[in-house]
Amino acid sequence: MEEKHPGDNTRLTTVARQSYTSTTVYNTIFTTPGGYWKLPNYEHLSAKEMIQLLKDRNYYIGGQTNKPALLLHLDRTDRGLLSYVSIPSTILRGFMHSRGLSIPGGGKGYRHGLQQALVTADDNPTFDRFLDLPPELRMMIYTFHFADYPRPMHAPEQPPVTRVSSLIRKEALPIFYFTLPFQLNMLLAEPTTFFSGGGLRLKVPPRHTRLDRRHGGAEPRSHPVRPAQGICERCVDDGAGCVGAGGDGVVQAGCEGEDEG
Repeated sequence: MEEKHPGDNTRLTTVARQSYTSTTVYNTIFTTPGGYWKLPNYEHLSAKEMIQLLKDRNYYIGGQTNKPALLLHLDRTDRGLLSYVSIPSTILRGFMHSRGLSIPGGGKGYRHGLQQALVTADDNPTFDRFLDLPPELRMMIYTFHFADYPRPMHAPEQPPVTRVSSLIRKEALPIFYFTLPFQLNMLLAEPTTFFSGGGLRLKVPPRHTRLDRRHGGAEPRSHPVRPAQGICERCVDDGAGCVGAGGDGVVQAGCEGEDEG
């Protein structure tokens, strides 16, 4: 479910990440429409900037300065994974045992082998009994999962977790919409004028007049205008506001006019 953003055609957005205390300019994520769940791409940063960002996140890497290794460490911080660099072999063996992993033999590079085995296991997680958990616990897991998504959402495409199975979709999708705020930006086109029965009339495109309906059942209406004054004789939805005919498409609140017979 974790994916990388492509390096090109991305939009850099600074966000508040509760999991980190850093306020540097490097604490950013890349967002593209429909890809808000993907992991950040840090390849644009220099090795020095990566080291500083890892330091800000209190993620110990020892003396490593190799850029590919630093990228892997940044990837692990975004996934909430532990750094094994400074952990003694005895504790690493305990991790291996508790996770049911085979422990390699001793000798030269033994500690490094333990670290690599744990990193490999982290990259290939398995949990086949998720649906055996109580529904209440699954709901908590969905909530924690969505808590790390950017806010507000600008491209509310349904996340991958809601496409795993019909049961998980039924459980997770309501929490997704209830938990996250969405910001929708709408552009209104200018209304058009036309002649009907010898009089100049104003008609707003149907896709925009739906914003003026109160009860969902009314059809879009056209309203007579006074060409000299550019004011509606009948307000949209009985006084909720009227659309001027001055060519600017502005909705004027409080317009009072006569009702048509």
